[in-house]
Amino acid sequence: MNDATVYFNDRKLMRRIVRHYYHLKPGRFLTIFLLWWFKLGRALHLMSEASYQTHFWQTLLKRPLTTEQWATIKPRHLGTGTLVAQIPNAILEAWGVTGLGLPIDLQGQATATMPSVLDRVAQTDGPLTVAPKFYRRYLRSIRRREIGLRVGRRTLTLKQYQRRAWLWRLRDLITLLIAAYGITIGALIIATNRYNFQMVTDIIRRPDVLTMNSLMAIALMLILYLLFNNVGVGILLGSLPTLAIGITNFLMLKYRGSPLRYIDLSLASEAKNMGTRYNYMLPLKYLLIIGTFIVLALIVAFLFRAPAGHFGLRALLAVAVVIVSALSFKPLFLNDVRYTNIMAVTRANQWSGTNRYLTKGVVYSFLNTTNKDQLLPPANYSEAAAKAQLAKYKNVNIPKNKKVNIITIQLEAFNDFSKWSQIKIDPSVYAGLHTIQQEGVSGELTTNIFGGGTIDTERKVLTGYSKTPPITHPMLSFVDYFNQQGYLTEKRHPGYGWFYNRQNIERYLGFQHFYYKENYYDDHVSKDFIVKDSLVFDNLEASLKRANKNGQYLFNQTVTYQNHGPYDTTFSGTPLVTWQDGYNKSDYAIINNYLTGVRETSNALLKLVNSLKSYKEPVVLAFWGDHNPWGGAENSTYKMLGIDLDQSTTTGYKNYFDTPYVLWANPAAKKTLGNSFTGKGADISPMYVLPEIFKRANYTGSQYMQEVMAMEKNISVFGEDNRYLSDGKWTTTLKSSVAKQAKTFHDVEYYMETSAVKRN
Repeated sequence: MNDATVYFNDRKLMRRIVRHYYHLKPGRFLTIFLLWWFKLGRALHLMSEASYQTHFWQTLLKRPLTTEQWATIKPRHLGTGTLVAQIPNAILEAWGVTGLGLPIDLQGQATATMPSVLDRVAQTDGPLTVAPKFYRRYLRSIRRREIGLRVGRRTLTLKQYQRRAWLWRLRDLITLLIAAYGITIGALIIATNRYNFQMVTDIIRRPDVLTMNSLMAIALMLILYLLFNNVGVGILLGSLPTLAIGITNFLMLKYRGSPLRYIDLSLASEAKNMGTRYNYMLPLKYLLIIGTFIVLALIVAFLFRAPAGHFGLRALLAVAVVIVSALSFKPLFLNDVRYTNIMAVTRANQWSGTNRYLTKGVVYSFLNTTNKDQLLPPANYSEAAAKAQLAKYKNVNIPKNKKVNIITIQLEAFNDFSKWSQIKIDPSVYAGLHTIQQEGVSGELTTNIFGGGTIDTERKVLTGYSKTPPITHPMLSFVDYFNQQGYLTEKRHPGYGWFYNRQNIERYLGFQHFYYKENYYDDHVSKDFIVKDSLVFDNLEASLKRANKNGQYLFNQTVTYQNHGPYDTTFSGTPLVTWQDGYNKSDYAIINNYLTGVRETSNALLKLVNSLKSYKEPVVLAFWGDHNPWGGAENSTYKMLGIDLDQSTTTGYKNYFDTPYVLWANPAAKKTLGNSFTGKGADISPMYVLPEIFKRANYTGSQYMQEVMAMEKNISVFGEDNRYLSDGKWTTTLKSSVAKQAKTFHDVEYYMETSAVKRN
């Protein structure tokens, strides 16, 4: 006697029967939902097997087919002998098969009490040949020696099958390990190859580092293998996160020059909406790597049939793997001492965070960042010490006769490329900027970002924090001080409000109003996707005059959108850069397209300044670039222009992170404040922009403002990779007295970031 699954897949046969029935009886299709409901009831043990079979077939065959109609889907190669199947006897008879099926006729009516499979088997003498799955599900309890297990074309005894099952499991586990290491190496190549392939070969030669990068794939593949009992499914689905990390790092290094961090996942929707402006197609060789892996996984899925196994046991093992993975995640991946020491940077500049990230492998490094962008207290944090430090200061109001309007503008990707003398740029590009610089205070803003990450600079200006914390709730900022002084506080940005979650975060930071594309600019300024800076500045000036007319001073931060990259690699206008030997058309187009927009911004700034000169109300204007612009894949435009971006040198570091800032005051403000607002400004971090204004305006400010100004006297730049500009010198090691002051400052920062905010 044989069970049905020896000769055909009974699940496929059931689907074939159901499809055949609905094909001939399409009007009955909605009953399929009842069939699913019965199946769910059986799975949840709400109905017995016999009850399930009765309800299933009675519902399906309520409008019966003829014997001839059933005969048309007779399976091939049914073999000989008696067939045991969960199929009505009437259908088996229509196929001309001797079988022990269900006592159900073609009308779906039971012709006898529904027997169990065991009962039907017990009615038949002689040896049995069944599929391993059939045995485990129905016959294991009877333990008849004459039962043979049919595997492929062979019939095995139970002991033979059990021995082979262990070997098959071992084969599957070894295959999973090979696949996990393979996809990890593939992800490392995709992410790192164009950056520095030698880093990949170094990792491959280090089993410990390669294993740390492979553990995620190993765990996921094992869990999925246990759940689906299919090694191919485990490999294909389990490899997706590792592959995604590799591809995303490749794209981020290409367009941003920085690797993937855990916090970047929160910007996935923003990246999706910006996607049309970037080319996300991978190089052919990377597609071949991915394609080859998929083909091999499919071959494995086809060739490696897993032995039958009880789902409950496999699910229990999968849960155990999940628990072990969760418990070991922190000691394995969040141990910073282990992470730092596991492999030194030998192939590139050791001070580069990107190089350190890639040297240790993109998967391991990404997992190490999962707790790096959380709001965590500094080492040896003391709330009492932070309170005591702030208590040294008193909040001081701005005298009524000294109040001025303060307008701040963050310019998208704005930098002065004329400072690099080897580039021959048309003087008209920066004429407006240079005129304003001569009339105001101008200096270099050392940001912590390159090519993107706008909010890092913008929020440091507003908060005075050396690192931008995750802002998920109301948080103290300099905006609160202006609110307390009776200012109208508003934020303006011509882009989408959901971008970087500004529509919520500006409120968390204390702004009374936030105007963005959806709620203002589309209806009142321009519906263009990118609104010209000239229109943004005209509208800003109108809002200033409207506030003053209503008897209010204005504190504003405007973040522009014009000049956002990437820039076209073709150019049809009048070149603004003189062609030189060594230039290429693509990067030449990028720089000319960029400078075309920058010239418009520079001229719009000059127009705004000239208008404010004659304005009777006092206005202090500050503007700066948020970061350097995108410059082609792997910074190819910078390379063509001969701009040194080697962060191991001070020159390269400043070239990478510095943008211009200007503090300017109209005649009315100069008179009110008694300060000319001219001269050379210091190199500063974004957190010091407002303190620089307060210093020149002779404002004392809030307790925290005074703490920030005190910190600036000894550290004017908190740079990346533990670099500081202290006492006018770049260093990675602070003097003990300054380090102590910085420790206290970071305690105060954390206290401010976590203090409860009470606003009206």
